[in-house]
Amino acid sequence: MTLSVRNARAMRRMRRRTRRQQQPPFRRGILVGMTAGALGMFLLDPREGRRRRALARDKVVHLGHWVEELVEERIPRRATYLAGVVQGVRHRVTSLVRRQPTPLPDDDQFITDRVMSIVFRDPTLPKGDINVNTVDGVVYLRGTVDDPRMVQEIEKRVRQVEGVRDVVNVINRPDVDPSDIRAAKARQIEEGRA
Repeated sequence: MTLSVRNARAMRRMRRRTRRQQQPPFRRGILVGMTAGALGMFLLDPREGRRRRALARDKVVHLGHWVEELVEERIPRRATYLAGVVQGVRHRVTSLVRRQPTPLPDDDQFITDRVMSIVFRDPTLPKGDINVNTVDGVVYLRGTVDDPRMVQEIEKRVRQVEGVRDVVNVINRPDVDPSDIRAAKARQIEEGRA
Protein backbone atom coordinates (compact mmCIF):
# COMPACT_ATOMS: atom_id res chain seq x y z
CA MET A 1 0.00 0.00 0.00
CA THR A 2 1.14 3.40 -0.81
CA LEU A 3 1.47 6.24 1.57
CA SER A 4 -1.35 8.23 -0.01
CA VAL A 5 -3.85 5.36 0.43
CA ARG A 6 -2.88 5.07 4.08
CA ASN A 7 -3.26 8.79 4.57
CA ALA A 8 -6.66 8.73 2.89
CA ARG A 9 -7.86 5.94 5.22
CA ALA A 10 -6.53 7.75 8.27
CA MET A 11 -8.31 10.92 7.17
CA ARG A 12 -11.59 9.03 6.75
CA ARG A 13 -11.22 7.53 10.26
CA MET A 14 -10.59 10.99 11.74
CA ARG A 15 -13.66 12.39 9.99
CA ARG A 16 -15.79 9.56 11.34
CA ARG A 17 -14.49 10.21 14.87
CA THR A 18 -15.17 13.91 14.66
CA ARG A 19 -18.69 13.25 13.31
CA ARG A 20 -19.34 10.85 16.18
CA GLN A 21 -18.08 13.40 18.67
CA GLN A 22 -20.25 16.12 17.15
CA GLN A 23 -23.41 14.02 16.89
CA PRO A 24 -24.07 13.24 20.62
CA PRO A 25 -24.69 16.89 21.56
CA PHE A 26 -27.07 17.15 18.63
CA ARG A 27 -28.82 13.93 19.61
CA ARG A 28 -28.95 15.08 23.23
CA GLY A 29 -30.50 18.35 22.13
CA ILE A 30 -33.16 16.57 20.12
CA LEU A 31 -33.90 14.25 23.06
CA VAL A 32 -34.14 17.17 25.51
CA GLY A 33 -36.35 19.10 23.11
CA MET A 34 -38.67 16.15 22.58
CA THR A 35 -38.92 15.56 26.34
CA ALA A 36 -39.64 19.23 27.05
CA GLY A 37 -42.26 19.29 24.29
CA ALA A 38 -43.97 16.17 25.59
CA LEU A 39 -43.95 17.57 29.13
CA GLY A 40 -45.31 20.88 27.90
CA MET A 41 -48.10 19.13 25.97
CA PHE A 42 -48.85 16.98 29.01
CA LEU A 43 -49.11 19.90 31.43
CA LEU A 44 -50.48 22.60 29.13
CA ASP A 45 -53.21 20.51 27.54
CA PRO A 46 -56.43 22.63 27.43
CA ARG A 47 -58.65 19.78 28.62
CA GLU A 48 -56.58 17.82 31.15
CA GLY A 49 -53.70 20.19 31.89
CA ARG A 50 -55.19 21.76 35.02
CA ARG A 51 -55.82 18.35 36.61
CA ARG A 52 -52.36 17.08 35.66
CA ARG A 53 -50.66 20.22 37.06
CA ALA A 54 -52.61 19.88 40.32
CA LEU A 55 -51.71 16.21 40.50
CA ALA A 56 -48.02 16.97 39.88
CA ARG A 57 -48.09 19.77 42.51
CA ASP A 58 -49.72 17.42 45.05
CA LYS A 59 -47.09 14.77 44.41
CA VAL A 60 -44.27 17.30 44.91
CA VAL A 61 -45.88 18.55 48.15
CA HIS A 62 -46.35 14.96 49.34
CA LEU A 63 -42.70 14.23 48.59
CA GLY A 64 -41.70 17.32 50.61
CA HIS A 65 -43.81 16.19 53.59
CA TRP A 66 -42.38 12.68 53.37
CA VAL A 67 -38.81 14.02 53.37
CA GLU A 68 -39.63 16.33 56.28
CA GLU A 69 -41.11 13.45 58.30
CA LEU A 70 -38.14 11.29 57.43
CA VAL A 71 -35.64 13.91 58.60
CA GLU A 72 -37.51 15.17 61.67
CA GLU A 73 -39.19 12.01 62.99
CA ARG A 74 -38.18 8.68 61.48
CA ILE A 75 -34.40 9.11 61.44
CA PRO A 76 -34.20 10.48 65.04
CA ARG A 77 -36.58 7.74 66.25
CA ARG A 78 -34.47 5.07 64.54
CA ALA A 79 -31.29 6.63 65.96
CA THR A 80 -32.76 6.57 69.48
CA TYR A 81 -33.82 2.95 69.02
CA LEU A 82 -30.37 1.95 67.79
CA ALA A 83 -28.74 3.84 70.68
CA GLY A 84 -30.90 1.80 73.07
CA VAL A 85 -29.89 -1.43 71.35
CA VAL A 86 -26.22 -0.47 71.58
CA GLN A 87 -26.63 0.40 75.27
CA GLY A 88 -28.33 -2.95 75.91
CA VAL A 89 -25.56 -4.85 74.15
CA ARG A 90 -22.94 -2.87 76.06
CA HIS A 91 -24.73 -3.67 79.33
CA ARG A 92 -24.87 -7.39 78.51
CA VAL A 93 -21.19 -7.46 77.56
CA THR A 94 -20.08 -5.61 80.70
CA SER A 95 -22.23 -7.85 82.89
CA LEU A 96 -20.64 -10.92 81.30
CA VAL A 97 -17.15 -9.50 81.79
CA ARG A 98 -17.66 -8.39 85.40
CA ARG A 99 -19.58 -11.41 86.68
CA GLN A 100 -20.12 -9.73 90.06
CA PRO A 101 -23.35 -10.53 91.85
CA THR A 102 -25.54 -7.51 92.39
CA PRO A 103 -25.91 -6.68 96.08
CA LEU A 104 -29.34 -7.27 97.54
CA PRO A 105 -31.05 -4.36 99.23
CA ASP A 106 -31.31 -4.47 103.02
CA ASP A 107 -34.92 -3.39 102.88
CA ASP A 108 -37.06 -5.40 105.32
CA GLN A 109 -39.99 -5.56 102.92
CA PHE A 110 -37.67 -6.94 100.25
CA ILE A 111 -36.49 -9.70 102.61
CA THR A 112 -40.09 -10.52 103.56
CA ASP A 113 -41.03 -10.76 99.88
CA ARG A 114 -38.02 -13.00 99.17
CA VAL A 115 -38.94 -15.32 102.05
CA MET A 116 -42.54 -15.54 100.86
CA SER A 117 -41.55 -16.21 97.25
CA ILE A 118 -38.69 -18.65 97.92
CA VAL A 119 -39.82 -20.58 100.99
CA PHE A 120 -43.53 -20.72 100.34
CA ARG A 121 -43.12 -21.59 96.67
CA ASP A 122 -43.55 -25.19 97.82
CA PRO A 123 -47.30 -25.95 97.73
CA THR A 124 -46.99 -28.40 100.63
CA LEU A 125 -46.17 -25.58 103.06
CA PRO A 126 -49.11 -23.79 104.72
CA LYS A 127 -48.57 -20.30 103.30
CA GLY A 128 -51.91 -18.89 104.47
CA ASP A 129 -51.36 -19.99 108.11
CA ILE A 130 -47.98 -18.28 108.56
CA ASN A 131 -47.39 -14.56 109.08
CA VAL A 132 -43.91 -13.34 108.04
CA ASN A 133 -42.51 -10.01 109.23
CA THR A 134 -38.96 -8.66 109.00
CA VAL A 135 -37.35 -6.08 111.27
CA ASP A 136 -33.68 -5.16 110.78
CA GLY A 137 -33.05 -8.34 108.78
CA VAL A 138 -34.58 -10.59 111.47
CA VAL A 139 -37.53 -12.62 110.20
CA TYR A 140 -40.39 -13.23 112.63
CA LEU A 141 -42.59 -16.25 111.93
CA ARG A 142 -46.03 -16.37 113.55
CA GLY A 143 -49.05 -18.59 113.05
CA THR A 144 -50.29 -22.10 113.65
CA VAL A 145 -49.17 -25.32 112.00
CA ASP A 146 -50.33 -28.80 113.05
CA ASP A 147 -47.10 -30.68 112.27
CA PRO A 148 -44.04 -29.76 114.46
CA ARG A 149 -41.67 -31.13 111.79
CA MET A 150 -43.22 -28.70 109.31
CA VAL A 151 -42.45 -25.83 111.72
CA GLN A 152 -38.77 -26.82 111.86
CA GLU A 153 -38.66 -27.22 108.06
CA ILE A 154 -40.09 -23.73 107.54
CA GLU A 155 -37.54 -22.21 109.94
CA LYS A 156 -34.69 -24.08 108.23
CA ARG A 157 -35.75 -22.86 104.78
CA VAL A 158 -36.15 -19.27 105.99
CA ARG A 159 -32.62 -19.28 107.42
CA GLN A 160 -31.27 -20.29 103.99
CA VAL A 161 -32.74 -17.23 102.25
CA GLU A 162 -30.06 -14.69 101.34
CA GLY A 163 -30.32 -11.49 103.36
CA VAL A 164 -31.90 -13.07 106.45
CA ARG A 165 -29.75 -12.33 109.54
CA ASP A 166 -31.76 -14.33 112.07
CA VAL A 167 -35.13 -16.05 112.48
CA VAL A 168 -37.48 -15.77 115.46
CA ASN A 169 -39.90 -18.66 115.27
CA VAL A 170 -43.07 -18.32 117.37
CA ILE A 171 -45.24 -20.59 115.27
CA ASN A 172 -47.79 -22.38 117.51
CA ARG A 173 -46.82 -20.13 120.44
CA PRO A 174 -49.44 -17.34 120.48
CA ASP A 175 -48.75 -16.36 124.11
CA VAL A 176 -45.06 -15.53 123.49
CA ASP A 177 -43.96 -12.01 122.56
CA PRO A 178 -41.36 -12.24 119.73
CA SER A 179 -39.47 -9.20 121.02
CA ASP A 180 -38.82 -11.04 124.33
CA ILE A 181 -37.27 -13.95 122.42
CA ARG A 182 -35.10 -11.56 120.41
CA ALA A 183 -33.95 -9.78 123.59
CA ALA A 184 -33.17 -13.11 125.26
CA LYS A 185 -31.05 -14.20 122.28
CA ALA A 186 -29.19 -10.88 122.37
CA ARG A 187 -28.45 -11.36 126.09
CA GLN A 188 -27.17 -14.90 125.46
CA ILE A 189 -24.86 -13.62 122.77
CA GLU A 190 -23.50 -10.87 125.03
CA GLU A 191 -22.97 -13.29 127.95
CA GLY A 192 -21.25 -15.77 125.65
CA ARG A 193 -18.76 -13.12 124.53
CA ALA A 194 -18.10 -11.80 128.02
